[in-house]
Amino acid sequence: MLRMTMISAMVNELTRKISLLQRDAEKCDNGNASAGTRIRKDLMDLIKEMKELRQYVLEQRKEKV
Repeated sequence: MLRMTMISAMVNELTRKISLLQRDAEKCDNGNASAGTRIRKDLMDLIKEMKELRQYVLEQRKEKV
């Protein structure tokens, strides 16, 4: 149960971070180049975190077998 709670918490945190991008996305749509840079940086960070989460889920699956 702890594993699922941890995985759920990680997904919730990723979801929260993605929703925070909305403000910068709106600024970028209005021509703010700095907002676009922040979005690209944040997306790269999210990619890294998602890869780590994916690896963690795979490790948990292997432990069950």
